[in-house]
Amino acid sequence: MFTLYGKTDIGKKRPVNQDAFAFGEQADKLWVVVCDGLGGEKAGEVASEIAVAAVKDFMVTNLAAHNNQSALKDMTIAAVQAANAAILQAIAENEELAGMSTTIVCAILFDGMLHVSNIGDSRAFWFSVNGVKQLTRDHSIVQVLIDSGKLSKQEARRHPSRNCLVRVLGLEPEVEPSYVCQEVADGEKILICTDGLYWGIKKKEMAAILEAFDVHGSVNELVDMALARGGSDNITAVLIG
Repeated sequence: MFTLYGKTDIGKKRPVNQDAFAFGEQADKLWVVVCDGLGGEKAGEVASEIAVAAVKDFMVTNLAAHNNQSALKDMTIAAVQAANAAILQAIAENEELAGMSTTIVCAILFDGMLHVSNIGDSRAFWFSVNGVKQLTRDHSIVQVLIDSGKLSKQEARRHPSRNCLVRVLGLEPEVEPSYVCQEVADGEKILICTDGLYWGIKKKEMAAILEAFDVHGSVNELVDMALARGGSDNITAVLIG
């Protein structure tokens, strides 16, 4: 039996919290959405809130009717696309919002199978007896450099362009999320978070916390650790466990 808990914190350096999240349960299916708004004065917090609201509405309206795992894959992708459409609609109705955008991770867990779609650099991690594994793939300049062999993962943590993204919601009418499916057993956990959390915490530290604490305790400890490491960005974590 899995439970859900999430927490967001403005951090220590940002004037506004541009992160947003939601989660819920529909007919034995758990769903999560986490967004990290972008754009500074371009209303990144509005973009993330719109995206989260769109995904929540999509899940509440559609999720109960689908029990096929293949259909749930399609639903995570469709939910991300619905979020993108909602942001573009808001921009069309108010040109002052032009330029706002957000990352997104959308996940559904049903019958031991996790379906995840993402855009940007917010991430999903899987914790098991083997430690922590990153499930999502970032859409960022440093990820492009890593894939081309020009940058190591260790160098990426300190790279000045580590926050520069090549794919986000809100800029183009068509978006192509990355997708991954992962089997999740009892005792394992799924962490979905923004970069304000994971950049300050190593995977071994993350695994130690996820092993030592329950769902609520793990989230609180992770957010507290990110704050203790400087809290230079907004921090959001949602845990399934």
